[in-house]
Amino acid sequence: MLLMLKNVMILLFLPLALTFGAVHKENLKSVMYPTAGVINPEQGTLEITITPSSDLKDLGQGWPFAVQILGKINSPQTRTIFGIYSPSRSKDGKQYGLYALTRTPGGSICIIDRKSQVKAGESVNLAVSWGPKGMIFYENGRILGVRPFPSKLLDLAPELRVFNSDPFYARRIKISALQLPTSALQKNPAEPFRADPECTLLANDLAKPQYFAAPEIRRNSPVSLIPFDSMDSRVVPEGKAFPLSFVGNNLSEKEVSLPVEFQVTGFGEKTSRTIRRTVTLPPGSVQKKIAVSLPAFSAGFYSVNAKAGKESRNFALSVLPDTGNAPKGKLEEYLGTAAPDDGAVLQKLGIRWVRAWNSSYLLWHQLEPDKGKFDFQSADRAVDHFRKNGIHVLALLGYPPFWAAEKPDFNGPQGSLFEREAGTWKPKSIEEWNNYIRKTAEHFKGRISHYEIWNEVDWHPPKRAASFTGTTKEYYDLLVSASRVLHQVSPENRVLISGFGAGDPCDQQMPEDLLKMGVADHIDAWNLHAYSVMTQAKRHKQLVHAVKPGMPLWQTEQMWHVIQDPSRRAYLTAAINFWFLNLGFEKYFSFGWDSFLSDRHTESPELPLHILGVCQQYLRQCSRYAGKIPGLPESDFDVASMLQRTDGSWLSVIGSSAGNYEIKLGNGKFSARDMLGRKVKAENGTLHLNGQILYVISPEKLNIRSFRQTGVGQLLANPGFEDLSGDDLDGIDKCTFASWQIRTQRDPNGRISIATEGGRGKYAARISASGKDVYLFNYLRLPAPGNYRMTAHFRTLSGSPRPYISLFDTTPKSWLKRKVFPTPPKDRFVKLTFDVNVDKLPGTVAAIFGILGEGEVLLDDVELFRYDPPILEDARALPLPLPERKRPNSFFSKEGTIHLGWADVLGNGKKQIAGVPFLLNENWLAVTGSSWKNGSEKEEFRFAPVAANALWILGACMYNAQKDGTVLAELELCYEDGSRRSLPIRAQKETADWFLPGHPKNSPLSPGIRFESPELISYGLFPVRIANPCPEKRLTGIGLKNRNHGIVALKAFTLEKREVGK
Repeated sequence: MLLMLKNVMILLFLPLALTFGAVHKENLKSVMYPTAGVINPEQGTLEITITPSSDLKDLGQGWPFAVQILGKINSPQTRTIFGIYSPSRSKDGKQYGLYALTRTPGGSICIIDRKSQVKAGESVNLAVSWGPKGMIFYENGRILGVRPFPSKLLDLAPELRVFNSDPFYARRIKISALQLPTSALQKNPAEPFRADPECTLLANDLAKPQYFAAPEIRRNSPVSLIPFDSMDSRVVPEGKAFPLSFVGNNLSEKEVSLPVEFQVTGFGEKTSRTIRRTVTLPPGSVQKKIAVSLPAFSAGFYSVNAKAGKESRNFALSVLPDTGNAPKGKLEEYLGTAAPDDGAVLQKLGIRWVRAWNSSYLLWHQLEPDKGKFDFQSADRAVDHFRKNGIHVLALLGYPPFWAAEKPDFNGPQGSLFEREAGTWKPKSIEEWNNYIRKTAEHFKGRISHYEIWNEVDWHPPKRAASFTGTTKEYYDLLVSASRVLHQVSPENRVLISGFGAGDPCDQQMPEDLLKMGVADHIDAWNLHAYSVMTQAKRHKQLVHAVKPGMPLWQTEQMWHVIQDPSRRAYLTAAINFWFLNLGFEKYFSFGWDSFLSDRHTESPELPLHILGVCQQYLRQCSRYAGKIPGLPESDFDVASMLQRTDGSWLSVIGSSAGNYEIKLGNGKFSARDMLGRKVKAENGTLHLNGQILYVISPEKLNIRSFRQTGVGQLLANPGFEDLSGDDLDGIDKCTFASWQIRTQRDPNGRISIATEGGRGKYAARISASGKDVYLFNYLRLPAPGNYRMTAHFRTLSGSPRPYISLFDTTPKSWLKRKVFPTPPKDRFVKLTFDVNVDKLPGTVAAIFGILGEGEVLLDDVELFRYDPPILEDARALPLPLPERKRPNSFFSKEGTIHLGWADVLGNGKKQIAGVPFLLNENWLAVTGSSWKNGSEKEEFRFAPVAANALWILGACMYNAQKDGTVLAELELCYEDGSRRSLPIRAQKETADWFLPGHPKNSPLSPGIRFESPELISYGLFPVRIANPCPEKRLTGIGLKNRNHGIVALKAFTLEKREVGK
């Protein structure tokens, strides 16, 4: 009888409305529930039952959560608003344990338990309450800590995430809208939770939640309508409507009709489209799922602001282009990404590969947290999920648990190099390592066939051991042993070497040392990470193929996280896919799922993921890469790739970082879209790049008739300092300049702030220094070697500061170019200019603007762009067209083979080279020694009479004597009166060998233009001015005679016309 009365009392105090098995979402890691109507920001209690796979005191690998609520917006201050988690162990050893976190307008509140006795496999009830009594953290009803809770939680994302995966394995959850007393908490983890009068969510089975209309929620927030979509629902093909999901609550006694307004803005567009809907919520609605459909959009990336009542939420939509009905081809499997929480979004994008690094539970400490006790639950769920969505898994192996790792000597001479996270420590035993490899390979036989051994292993001593504490030889032994086991388990398995970080903090000698040890005999593919972009990729390819020609090359991790400008980030995200395709790489993986490719706060794709999706729509229908597009030189077009589609048509991909270009095509039929998938109109066969990468489909190969630059490309993001990051509602001092990094560490009194007055626009940068270096900088990638101009406007506010402008190559063995200027005036801005020559294309560079000395300045309106200072003005230049050659442009002898056609990538038409206008076509004036087949020892061409002071030649020599001053050929000038004059063409005087790897460092000649052969070898042509010995006579022809055994080839001539009266 007492039991019956007790149950009746519980029922009497239950909230009035409830729903069973209602709204929730699931992915690989977690179950997600709505926060609206569930979480009371002012006070509440969350209880959760977990059964960890490791002793709680031993956690410290990665940042796993048991429960997490993100902020409404994605920012460092709102990354997590509520969470129970274990952080990665910090380098100083002080950051570890079990953490409970809340964030309020006053800052974050954290309670830490470092003495938990909970063992692996033991269930425990954790609880966090917040409200008038402060924030309290519990374990099985025992208070672990109390902190003041001053106000309320910050604005929440729509989802509360409960992680039913490694290492916490959450099983149950209960949430109340009031701060419960300790006596009301469930202390026994073996018993289910029971609803209390203010319960909002009860899930003793995470897949079957019960929602309640708690009186506290009814009083404060009776009506709500919040988006509650999975990310894959926000990716659709063009022409298809968007079915959006919302979750609604109406805890009142009357029906409520909510107007819903969507403001939809395409990327780069200044105007929005308004779409209105009305949603009706019946009285007593608790977590009711509502479908709201948006109309079909054309391809593109869209930002959406959805307003329902007082609530406003932002998210993004990705609409993919229709690329035709061509069958899928070999290049469908070229692109991959880091493993997401849900493979359905990749299935929609058509991406067929993921790299399981950390997030898919295949690392050693995840699979065998206790010796001999393997846990494949989370890994099985992830691998099977990806396979269900047609996605292949590249499994990353390594990173031992504490019990299997050899603890480094933190007090030894190299102690400062080591991390406290055991996953970075080398294994104690090769036998235990082999056991982990074998168990994993046997378990996933038939499901996984590609394995990568460790991640960025070159982060090891004598450099910082951020990834591996062992030596090169110790990694070699681990790799060879793992390879042997993997191939024993299945001959179909393929083994990749660790993806090398290859940056300045890494051991750059390690790849070469491993190759000398014979590692190429034990791997099936070489692996590289492209954070240093192309600077290391070519080197690695040459190293590997010198040892094992033809070994497949994979790039398995890269993102443009240091590039802040959205347009530039989008461009580079698309471009780098083709740079590595040009280099012959078999696979390319993008990285940063939660930080670069998607926004978990809004469950939306980020712009780079959309860019990858558009790229994949085209690549998946291609059968092969066919080389670079003839007629589009690399110095102008850093993207110019040609691919054959499976239906026999051609895909041409074109882009330029150097500026805007107009390209005239000779193709009668073609279609074009930009990198966002939007259709591009072409009038009279002319395409305009406008800062975009274009995808062009044509029945035949693209025929480039001509191109011209129509605008110089600004390479800096936010050059006017008008774009701010942060919320200026809290004061402008809480904001920073978007896309800019600030450095004041060298000057304890240095400061960079936002100036709202005195600038050339709304904002300017105020830089203060007390004698040391203070500066800000912008990361970027230069499009090509050549001349660049940097400008900045400075004005002095106080003191005598000296402004400077510099360009810094961030890659290893880097350079810094800098110019320091006198103190600017106080009454006005002055424009300062710094011209920089970059003779070799670096990776990422930093454009730096700062001050030296003591004082304060305003900085505004900065620039960085390609700039070739005119040496010869157009008005005085007469570029000469070379006539068609009667002989082939390829020469053969016992010494070798020369293909002048390799320079066809420079294109045709008028082109400014080293400040001189030249006219390029497919022809040459080339002479050879007698031993060369197809050659001629003398050539000549004629033109209408011209009075000239000098002529400029653009050319090079091949297979000739390299001794300075050796006469290789004679240039003959033909005059109108029939006379001739011969001038010498000498090595390192008037010409040099086009093979740039052998170009002498002390040569007085520099290549005016560069290009690459199909084998990616660098070549160049040299512009040289030769004075006319008889300027009073008019020239009518130019001849060339060979005087050596090799070749002299001149690509273009420009006459420097004689000024009238001189």
